[in-house]
Amino acid sequence: MTNIFFDAAHTEIVTAKRKEEAIADFRNEQNVEPNKLFAIAHLSVVAKSLRLDEKNFKGRKAIAGSFRQMIMDAGVKEAKAKLLAENAIKFAKHGEFGNAVEAATRHNSTGDFAQEIGATFAALEITTQSKLVKLLNPKEEQAAAQKLAIAALKAAGAKAREIKVTAKQVSTGTVADDDAAQVLLDAVALILPGAADVAATLVDAINSAEEAA
Repeated sequence: MTNIFFDAAHTEIVTAKRKEEAIADFRNEQNVEPNKLFAIAHLSVVAKSLRLDEKNFKGRKAIAGSFRQMIMDAGVKEAKAKLLAENAIKFAKHGEFGNAVEAATRHNSTGDFAQEIGATFAALEITTQSKLVKLLNPKEEQAAAQKLAIAALKAAGAKAREIKVTAKQVSTGTVADDDAAQVLLDAVALILPGAADVAATLVDAINSAEEAA
């Protein structure tokens, strides 16, 4: 059997490898994440100089609006400008960056600021805008019971947007609440078989008591 097909395959393999390497080089060269990170960092210094890291002062609303407009004038759409402005303000107040931001408003050196913030990004392993935004907007840790309640509601057919979570209650205000409660009671009965009788009747008993009241 001739090797011409192997030769053809070899050519395709070599060509594919060359193209993959070229694409990888292009992606590395065109990586926009550092630009996104430092855009927020530099905007934080502007926000600090405008006192937007302070919660309340006369004229703050108008200044915040002007700040967002400045970002929009750079070619950013309104919704994105709002998010950039909010994250820049949070960046200025964050414990990891606040001192560098405050110093930058005094020394007015973008180079020194970028070097210091770049080192902090590296130490925190912040390599993308999404990682920075997550750091600036930490989610409140949910208790185990809250997580179970949310999972039960979803199992009962509730949509995430329908579930309201507070420290004292997780519910939808719909029939899904009863169904979710039954899911959790059935789970209890699996863990503690002796609770099976209670699990089978508790939801109805509670609803009957509420109706009677």
